[in-house]
Amino acid sequence: MHVSLAATVVEPGGKAYLNIGIAEKPVYVLLIAENNGTIFLKENMKVNKTILFSYPISEANRGGITFHLMYVYNNRQEHEKYFVDVPFTNKQLDIKLETFRDKIYPGTKEEYSFIITGDKKDGVLAEMVTTMFDASLESFEKHNWRQQFYNSGYSQLHTEVFGFQGVQNFVLNYEWNHSGYDGNVSYQYPALKGIDIFHYGHPFIYRNRQGQGEVILQSKAGNPQDMMADAAPAVLEQNVKKEKVEAEDVKDKEVSQSSSSIRKNLAETVFFYPQLKTDTQGNVKISFTMNEALTKWKMMSFVHTADMKVGYDERFVQTYKKLMVFPNAPRFLRTGDKLIITAKLVNTTQSKQKALASMKLTDVLTGKDVTSLLVSGNVPKEVSIAGGSSLGLEWEVVVPQDFTNTLAWTVEAEAGGHKDGEENIIPVLTNKMLITETMPLYVHGKQTKEFTFSSFVQNSSSTKIDNRFSLEYTSHPVWYVLQALPYLAEQGFECTEHIVNRYFANSLASKIARSNPRISAVFDQWRNVEKEALASKLTTNQELKSALITETPWVMNALKEEEQKRNIALLFEVNQLKYELTQTLKKLQERQLENGAFPWFVSGRADLYVTQYIIETLGQLKKLDAIGDESPVLDEIIKRAMNYIDTETLYWYNKNRDLVKSGVYPVHYLGYHYLYVRSFFPEIVLPKENEEVYQYYFKKAKEEWLQQNLYTQVIIGIVMKRANDKTANKIYASLEERSFKKDEMGKYWNAGNGYRWDELPIERHSRIIEFYNEMDATVAEIELMKVWLLKNKQTRHWPTTKSTSSAIYGILLEGERSSGISWLEETKPVTIFMEKKEVQFEKTQSGTGYVTKSWTNQTFPKSWGN
Repeated sequence: MHVSLAATVVEPGGKAYLNIGIAEKPVYVLLIAENNGTIFLKENMKVNKTILFSYPISEANRGGITFHLMYVYNNRQEHEKYFVDVPFTNKQLDIKLETFRDKIYPGTKEEYSFIITGDKKDGVLAEMVTTMFDASLESFEKHNWRQQFYNSGYSQLHTEVFGFQGVQNFVLNYEWNHSGYDGNVSYQYPALKGIDIFHYGHPFIYRNRQGQGEVILQSKAGNPQDMMADAAPAVLEQNVKKEKVEAEDVKDKEVSQSSSSIRKNLAETVFFYPQLKTDTQGNVKISFTMNEALTKWKMMSFVHTADMKVGYDERFVQTYKKLMVFPNAPRFLRTGDKLIITAKLVNTTQSKQKALASMKLTDVLTGKDVTSLLVSGNVPKEVSIAGGSSLGLEWEVVVPQDFTNTLAWTVEAEAGGHKDGEENIIPVLTNKMLITETMPLYVHGKQTKEFTFSSFVQNSSSTKIDNRFSLEYTSHPVWYVLQALPYLAEQGFECTEHIVNRYFANSLASKIARSNPRISAVFDQWRNVEKEALASKLTTNQELKSALITETPWVMNALKEEEQKRNIALLFEVNQLKYELTQTLKKLQERQLENGAFPWFVSGRADLYVTQYIIETLGQLKKLDAIGDESPVLDEIIKRAMNYIDTETLYWYNKNRDLVKSGVYPVHYLGYHYLYVRSFFPEIVLPKENEEVYQYYFKKAKEEWLQQNLYTQVIIGIVMKRANDKTANKIYASLEERSFKKDEMGKYWNAGNGYRWDELPIERHSRIIEFYNEMDATVAEIELMKVWLLKNKQTRHWPTTKSTSSAIYGILLEGERSSGISWLEETKPVTIFMEKKEVQFEKTQSGTGYVTKSWTNQTFPKSWGN
């Protein structure tokens, strides 16, 4: 039998034609037509010589039709199938640019106007994402966006005829795409980032149990884009218009530029606009300043409408000048390096030019020109370069052994009235490793104590080079707790945990500012800290942060402390505080779901732990009396959230009622956390239907507290104490037996660490301080426990926002119980001796009583360790 299609692609309104012919005796044919696995036509026909079958194509056939022809010939069952594509042209958008230059002078300001039209060539209201990045990056890894979302409906039916193949007793087996086994087995194949050797150059390919691939890409702009790679090939034709407007005369563009010929903006991404919206006529404009790298740029644009019509456009732009310099500098240098730094000089004019090329090296920190120190031979080079050609340039660089500063290099050339140059940063790394030896000095009030810095005195290395010896002291280490508040307030992540901790920080700052006006004067002084030193490229260049600061951490020693003080001063500014409190509370309100729960992230599902954590944090603010005028709004948030956790707790209790009756229902650690959270708000009446579950949890807590981890034991102890139950005394005695005390570390518990929220050391220790406060432990005991928290504080904060807020709460509880915030006030200075000589400090820092003295660039005698 011979079958042919009149056309393989047919639009709705047309007809699909099958020419069917047979040379010998007539044959009876069963014709079945399917679309995406759905059979919509069955027809028996007798074919004698030839027959022309036609079928009218409608909108319902979008995606394509597969015609199955089954017949018996010479006692054999035959099956043939033919596909007619009915494309989704009604879902395709066209992206046109009114003006487009494929050659642009670096640093120019550009404006692109897009017009988005539908299949009827009319403007549509749509949303667009567009980006432009250095196309040369694609030599390492291709970056593409998914362009097609409407796939052709290839056949999903398979025929089996009993008696011929003898396989199965049915005609059509539809679910051929079923995996045939249960379980979701995943394979993740890693690939070397940026090198196209595994799986078509994509970093990861996730393979699900249907055998389809989900490819995860990362754009060169640093913006993750999750793409799906469909199993079936897409059939929509790429409608990319390559219309060009001839490039404007570059010479005219050069005249309009600033007098500086040095190109500095060498970023690999020109722009990334993820959410542009057209007007009702389909018009949208973007404005940008072209990056200054001389390269080829790839611009990608994707657009879609609310009813999922889609369009894609891709085109390239070249930045160039009449005279161009392409330096080839290394990413970093090391002390003692000897190398040749090369550059390519390109003359795009048609005439021969005499050019003067030069290299300049500058110390970034001092601004000093160090070209003569590092570069050998003639730095300015006079060369002759033919029109339309390129020429190589070389400079020999020798880095001294003792040179570890950061370099700014500039390569510049001038010829025939044209100038070009490029500037960038090179970190100079040492081949040494910074080893920091520290010794904590903890002295109680009215105490004299001697210390020996053993690790310094006993150091016998013959190759070490001393870098810095520092002595620091503060009479109020708790001031460093306040310096952690800006970390909570500055976190840009919008998960619910960070939002509530931001509110926590601002509420505490507001309380402290209200309680002690003298503190505001200290912060005013801090607010005026000069910040020019922090404007260094060391703090703004991401590449240097990863290369220089990681490898040579001592470079930034002098710049960190002042920035911390300035940030906390800004946090305590009255108007800023009021604004931040209002905005954060508004975000918290918006994040709360209708049932009173909170999700982890916006648009997420209700999460019991997150909701309980929100109430816990607000309960801590209430305990510290840090809630101000916003109390009515917070009361409503807490009331709704409490209703949710009551309802959710009751649901799980009732779901396991059979286990409850037998007395073997184990209380989940969230159940004990429920008791702890509720203990902050005794004024919120427990619903009658929850009394049974509450009493069950309370009873289990009394009976099984020894079987719980340390964190859960402590919150059970707090619950028992607030309920006036004597079990709290047993837990307190148990904690005392398991505690450790060391002068340099304070009082602490060695219970091991984990990854779960109730296994984290800082949070656990803060809860223990809270329990000891509830048990009216002595101030001396609390002080020792506070020492351990301060010893575990990092430079600006504790490891996470959650641990930072927990630590602050634990430390502030001690001050709240004793005398408000009097522990923030200054006391008399102390006298410190080294080698039996009094150390003279230049000035004492306001507020903290902090003094420091450092010695650098010298060899320190071991006697300084006594």
